[in-house]
Amino acid sequence: MKLLVALAALMISLTTISEAWSALTDNLVALYEFENNFLDTSASLFGNHGTPVNSPSFAAGKIGQAMSLTGTRDYMTLNPATLTDLNFGDTTMGTTTDFSVSMWIRQDNNVSDPAVFSNKDWNNGNNTGINWAPKGNGIFDLNTKGSTGVRRDLDTAANSASLGVGIWSLVTMTVDRDAQTKLYINGVNTGTIPVTSIGSFNAGLPWNVGQDGTGNYSVEFTGAVDELAIWRRALTPTEASQLWNSGAGIALGDQIVESTLKLVIDRQTGAMQIENNTGQPQDLIGYQITSQAGTFNQAGWTPITGRLDAFGDGSIDIDDPWIVATSASSVSDLSELSLGTGTIPDGVTVELGNGNWAKYYQEAGDVLFEYAEPGNQLLTQGKIEFTSGAGAYSFVDLNFDGTLNSQDWTKLQSGFGLSLSGLSQAQRYRLSDLNNDGKHSLDDILEFRLAYDAANSPGAFEAMLRGVPEPTTASLAVVAISLALMIRRGRILLVLLTISLVSLNEQSANAANLFSQNFNSLPLGPKVDETLAGTNVWTDVPPAGWSIDNSGVPNGGVTEWSGWAFTDRNWWTSAAGDQGRSGFTKGTGAIAVADPDEWDDLPHDAGTYNTFLRTPAISLSGIAANAAQLRFDSSWLPEDFQTANITVSYDGGSPIEILRWTSETTDANYKPGAPNETVTLPLENPGSATNLVLTFGMADAGNDWWWAIDNVEIFTPLTLQVNVQTGGMKLLGDASLAINGYEVVSPLGSLNPLGWLAGNLDAQNVGTTVPPATDFSGNGIVGSEDLAIWQAAYGITSAADADEDGDSDGRDFLSWQRDFGKVGDPASTWLTFLATPSQLIESYLFGNSTFATDRSIGLGYDVNDDLRDLKFFYIDNAGEKHEGLVQYVGLAAATVSVPEPAAVRMLLLFMGMTVCSRSRLFVLKC
Repeated sequence: MKLLVALAALMISLTTISEAWSALTDNLVALYEFENNFLDTSASLFGNHGTPVNSPSFAAGKIGQAMSLTGTRDYMTLNPATLTDLNFGDTTMGTTTDFSVSMWIRQDNNVSDPAVFSNKDWNNGNNTGINWAPKGNGIFDLNTKGSTGVRRDLDTAANSASLGVGIWSLVTMTVDRDAQTKLYINGVNTGTIPVTSIGSFNAGLPWNVGQDGTGNYSVEFTGAVDELAIWRRALTPTEASQLWNSGAGIALGDQIVESTLKLVIDRQTGAMQIENNTGQPQDLIGYQITSQAGTFNQAGWTPITGRLDAFGDGSIDIDDPWIVATSASSVSDLSELSLGTGTIPDGVTVELGNGNWAKYYQEAGDVLFEYAEPGNQLLTQGKIEFTSGAGAYSFVDLNFDGTLNSQDWTKLQSGFGLSLSGLSQAQRYRLSDLNNDGKHSLDDILEFRLAYDAANSPGAFEAMLRGVPEPTTASLAVVAISLALMIRRGRILLVLLTISLVSLNEQSANAANLFSQNFNSLPLGPKVDETLAGTNVWTDVPPAGWSIDNSGVPNGGVTEWSGWAFTDRNWWTSAAGDQGRSGFTKGTGAIAVADPDEWDDLPHDAGTYNTFLRTPAISLSGIAANAAQLRFDSSWLPEDFQTANITVSYDGGSPIEILRWTSETTDANYKPGAPNETVTLPLENPGSATNLVLTFGMADAGNDWWWAIDNVEIFTPLTLQVNVQTGGMKLLGDASLAINGYEVVSPLGSLNPLGWLAGNLDAQNVGTTVPPATDFSGNGIVGSEDLAIWQAAYGITSAADADEDGDSDGRDFLSWQRDFGKVGDPASTWLTFLATPSQLIESYLFGNSTFATDRSIGLGYDVNDDLRDLKFFYIDNAGEKHEGLVQYVGLAAATVSVPEPAAVRMLLLFMGMTVCSRSRLFVLKC
């Protein structure tokens, strides 16, 4: 990129494009004509393409084709987090823009209030966002609610109109952020909101067409939609009438003239071409195509240079040579320029080769197309359009076939262990580095599982009970090192190296849930000072055994928030005007809240807000030292000087601070806003402790923001037992905990991959293999015996019904033919991902395993290299990664001599380094 700019001497900053559109398409930033695709066909530079969810189909529309919605959670989604044209700002921040939305709607029934266009949680109209919904009486409902404004509705016959069943109706909404919001039905202004609700309409949810912003609203729209158009301006009444066009409508796509050159990329073949649809010849002296993720393959690139210039056929530049400005090894830049001026005639397409874009899931924002025009000191940004397929590839569609299935799982496995050194982000992604950290780990498997579950909605994660422990960190066995070194003339003399090992007690190393509280059993009462009505929404009475200390809260303020309180999450969100509180989706039902921002809305005495919430005494009976952990869900938004902390007291002793968050950016404990996270902390409990008490504090606050918590748990995680004499590894049994992946890590390489491979869960064939649908005999493989069953069942019974349509027919035979020789799905049993001296990883996709008794996973520990540096991680069926405990057994004595090779390696590792063991700091000195 820099080479092109330097040679052309053009670029100072990106040019501001002046769009030459007709009046009606002025500032049109998204247009979905649904002509058998979900593409944005407006002239927007950013290509705000839609993403289908659950396979919406196409049918005859108002103009050409339309998106057909059958009421099976099928819809199109538009994410303003990546499609920035569809984010319309916040009036309180001075970042807003007016906007308009128009769409043809055909409803096929009069079901009441299904969301047809929405970016809000439609379970409550008081939630932030906008929702369109036909009502059961046919009247159209426009609902709007800004983040700091009030709810607005146009939903009666006096200010809306009926949308007939089975006929096309045009709905148009215009939003002036400083004035009125208007609703037009079939070109007629049927209702006006005098003052648009203030704040932001963005509650962190996408714009969905055919569902509400969550994608899970229970009442489903059935029918079709067509010609969805979105403008970043408020249309005039005349323009709303023009769109109606006496009922005939207008094909807006026919009125669009592109103002710049366009780069078209075929996502299936990787072919690139530059198109000129501007209506006039386009002079240029060079172009550059860049990819931040590094998605290019120069082997497929056919540049203008030597082909279409003076040294080629001259069709782009008849009298000047072009030169390639891209380095030979680049995967992020395709650039060339003319030594004079070239011209792309109007309507001409310049082919740039096939396969020069290597498949990648990210499209919007990754590829940038710019070109240099003669006499222009600035580069012009061209439009980019991806074609072919139903839309961008899904995040974990690793074989790029347009579907997520077990083939992607095996593709993920095949990338593990391959070198990622020197590769671009896109290249690493294609080799299974899904979290882009430059290495393979259990985190990549977790990324896959979460994305797969979100796309296919199998419900395994969502159905998991909150009672399952979800830790992320743990305290490992303590290693106390005594080193005596003498350095003489550059040589290291080893005098003594002993390791005193403190292991977990074998009888108390099983995973256990010691305490949990989700506050949902609390009886909630009516609101007090808040203006929003509510009868069962709030209480300041904690659960039995808990206590609240509000002695540090000044008198006055809003009663509900005068210290820690317990409230219905949705009511708290709405009563406080949201302001981001709705983002706490991990909190459900009743939650604990300290909200000095909302408390400060009524007069109060001087002073800062200090409130403390204490748990009852929680038993640690039988729990090994350093085994207990705390987990809770948290919503934290800082401002000014507010502070959050957690302390723990053992057996009534002095409080020990285990967490501190401050709102001061220069403070070492500064915690940026985290409105929806799970926090896990090691409690480092002494082995002698019989109980603990936790205190959650919100201090030093004024008119700041909030801290809310939910789902508090004390637990001990799963334990990996390691026998240092035999090398055997075991997962200690716990019938209440289901896992589907684990990783053992040794920074010093003290694992035995061959011993582990011979006896791990994969080698034991743990799991229930899911047979192919055409394995009619149930013997685990598709063979000739299944053909015989099909022949006997054909046209008579459903004994060979592979496609589950209720009969045995020719389609089932074709499925058998395709599957011949196929065995059970490998994603339904444990699969080995990585086996090295530093990492052991195995997991599976379809299912989980519980171990009521201890389960051996092979001889995975190298007893000859006995370093005891292992870390153990696992994934539970709720989709959470945790760090478990490691227990070493088979110890000869409390103090064990370490074999010399290991001793030397440990010595080299720790020389001159700082070693942190819990809260103590040891610095080795020579």
